[in-house]
Amino acid sequence: MVGGSRPGSTGWTGTSTGFNDSGLSTRPSELFQRNCWISFEPGEGCLSVLADYIGPHKILWATDYPHPDGFFPGAPKLIADRPELSAETKRQILAGGAKGFYGLK
Repeated sequence: MVGGSRPGSTGWTGTSTGFNDSGLSTRPSELFQRNCWISFEPGEGCLSVLADYIGPHKILWATDYPHPDGFFPGAPKLIADRPELSAETKRQILAGGAKGFYGLK
């Protein structure tokens, strides 16, 4: 059971070596990759690592508008100009993540 405790148990308990997921049919990392999206600001340096790990279709970008230190209105250009990202990865980050999150085709 995710997000709660099993009947008769005392709730979630970690072990000294980390989370014990031996009783789960799906690993927590798989649940995360299936059900979660990550938001980032275009200036963050780990974008390519994140895209490789979770997939660019699970990434949403943010401008931090209306904060004066945000990336509005230039966020899409900052992503498009990143040389370490392929054209397909950029397309997925700029549009694919939002389409998947909102269930759009």
